[in-house]
This record gives sequence, C-alpha cells and structure tokens, in this order.
Amino acid sequence: MDFKLAPDFVAIAGLLVVFASLLRQNPQARLRYWLVGWFFVLIHFAAEFIATNIHTGVDAAYAVSTVMLLLTSVAFIWAGNEMVVRGSRGALRAMFSALPDTVVCIILIYGLGSPVWYVMLALAGMLTSLWVFGGGKRRHDRMERMVRNTFIVLVYSIQALLFLWKQWEWALVWLLFWHYLATAIVFRVRVLRVTVGVTFTTLSILAWALVFPVGMMFELWLPHVHISGEVWNLPKYLVATGMIVTLLEEQMHQAQQASLQDALTGLANRRHFTSRIMQFIQRSSVGRPFALLVLDIDGFKQINDRLGHVVGDKVLQKVAQRMHRSFRETDVLARMGGDEFAVLLPGMRDRNALKTLLEKLKSVLQLPLRVGDEEISLRVSVGMAFCPEEGADEDALYAVADRRMYQDKHIHQGLPKSR
Repeated sequence: MDFKLAPDFVAIAGLLVVFASLLRQNPQARLRYWLVGWFFVLIHFAAEFIATNIHTGVDAAYAVSTVMLLLTSVAFIWAGNEMVVRGSRGALRAMFSALPDTVVCIILIYGLGSPVWYVMLALAGMLTSLWVFGGGKRRHDRMERMVRNTFIVLVYSIQALLFLWKQWEWALVWLLFWHYLATAIVFRVRVLRVTVGVTFTTLSILAWALVFPVGMMFELWLPHVHISGEVWNLPKYLVATGMIVTLLEEQMHQAQQASLQDALTGLANRRHFTSRIMQFIQRSSVGRPFALLVLDIDGFKQINDRLGHVVGDKVLQKVAQRMHRSFRETDVLARMGGDEFAVLLPGMRDRNALKTLLEKLKSVLQLPLRVGDEEISLRVSVGMAFCPEEGADEDALYAVADRRMYQDKHIHQGLPKSR
C-alpha cells in the first residue's frame, strides 16, 4: 500500500474541522460553500488513494477524483456569487449548473461519445451557465453581466473547438483551468476590501488553475522531469491558508469598525469623530475649510423619564436616520453621547448656505415621530462653527459651536411632548 497521500488526507480533514468550527461561530452562506468545496477535495484525495492502491476500477476512481476537483471550483464560485448563495434552492441551482460539465468529465475519462456529443454538452453547459448567472437588472449590473456572459461564451467556445479538434486531454485540462480561473475572478471581484489575505488567496487560486495546463505541458514535453505530487498540491493549501487569513482580516476589520461606531445609531462614535476632526483641522491649514455642527435634542431627559429608555433609544435611532438622509456622503455624522450629535461638513464656508441647511434640518428633525403608540414632537438646538475662521483647534471650535447651540436653545425653550 502506498500511503504518500495520507498526509494530504489528514491535512484536508483538519481543514474541514477548522472551517466547520468557523461556520459554527459565524454562520454565513459563503463559508458553507467553502466547507462543501473542501469536502470535495477530501473525496478527491480519497479517490486518488484508491486509484493508486487498488488496480481494479482505476478509471472510476480517476473519474471521481477529477469530478471532485471540478465540483470544488463550482462550490467556490458559488461562495462568491451574491445572487445564488441562499438556501436549498441555491444549492440545487449550483448542482444544475455543474451537471453538463460533470457529464463531460466522466465521458472524457471513459472515452465515450463523439465530438458532436461533446460539442452539444459544451453548448448545454454554456446555456445553463448563462441562465444561472445571467442576473442583474440594475444599470450598474449590466456591464458586469455583459462581461460575465462574454466570459462564459468564450470559455465554452474554446472548449467546443477542442472537442472538434479531438484534443480530448487538452479539453479536460481547459475545463478545469477555466473553472479555477473563474473562481479566482469571482473571489477577487466580490470582496469589498482588497487585503493581503484577499490578494494571497486570489493568486493561490490562479496557481491552482495553472497546475492543470503546466502539468500537462510537463507530461507531454518534459516527461523525464519528475515533480513531486506535493508541489502540485501546494496551491490547495495556499488557498486554504488564504481563506482563513481573509476571514480573520474581516473579523478584525469588523471589530475595528465596531470600536469606531455608535452601537445604537450606527453613526460614528466620539472616538472616531475626534480622529476625523483632527484630520479636518490639519487639512484646513492648506486651504480646505470645513464647518462643525453640534446638535442637541431639547428635553430628551423628559422623554426617557415619561416614556422609558426603550422609547428614548428609538427616538435617537430615528433622529440619526433622518440626519443621515439630510447630509452628503462626504459629511461625517456622529453621536457624541446621550442626545448630542455632531457633524463635519468639508468644504463648507458659506454662512448663509449653512444657515439655510440648518433650517431645513430642523424642519425635518422636528416632524412628529411615531414610536409604537406614541407620537412625539421634538425640538432641536443647533450650533455651528467655521474652521479656520472661528478656531484652529478642536476646543476652540467646540466652544463656538456649543455657545451658539445654547443661544439657539434659549430662543425657543420648547419641551418635547407626546400625545
């Protein structure tokens, strides 16, 4: 018995345990498909072991081994496909999309059929993929859909040509190569942040894709050169390492974001706002002015005392939502604590324009709020300060803005009421 594949089998089994543990802690569709993909890799190694040590049924074992590699790439592609990763319906569509190519793998290994049958299967695979991955109705999705559909038509056209030229081995190599190429593309395109882990994983998947044509070239043109199977298997472990690093990076980023975000409203917290205002002050010295707003809900304590903290929290959330809709994406909104909010408006230097904006903001925030059975009317007080005209440091700007906010508060002295 040849046990040279035993370390690979044990390593992949260990990876399955790791991914299963990560999935338990962080249940998400992407991780489920990754776990399924690595399970297919485990079956691949089991089939390779059987093919090496049991001389009967070698073709069947080799067919299972190859199909598992194909299905691994399909699982990884679906892990990065936002449209189709939900529920059992998504899993069924994934299996349906892989069916024509799976049949191609099997009949190529057994040498069944004719070029016409292979071309028909390539056409079936192309049409199936176009149907499954042809979503995207929004305008910004149209270009992505066009590129995706062009890629699908191109790879299946090359596959059909290889069938017509009776290049059976190269057809199989091409089938596996382009599936892993697509895996790398989908993985890279779907991530929101490009990190070291994402780049490493993408390059590792590309290396995995290149294993198939490079291995074929060595077999045909350099048959006397022996390369250990561990070298060809190395990209698999690099991909697994990259996936784990990517997950860790995402968790670290989420923790960092949580440390800079107000848990109740989703706005920036005081720590984040302080960091941003220091950046804005530095920029103001090179001709990039900004305005600081501070906002307070008048009589908010009475809302908490009369209606309870749950209602008070709902009020704060609705105020934050209204504020978010009232400002630009480039503006920085924060909850400084309690019922106090602050806003940074880069490029704002026109006092009259800002006063007009504040009047509109007040009219929006002072519209009655419905919280459960209560309808609550609010009054808000707002103060403003301009940098660098009215202060070149954080304390000076806050002093000006706070003074104006309290002047505003003394003007109307209105108390919130519920009816």
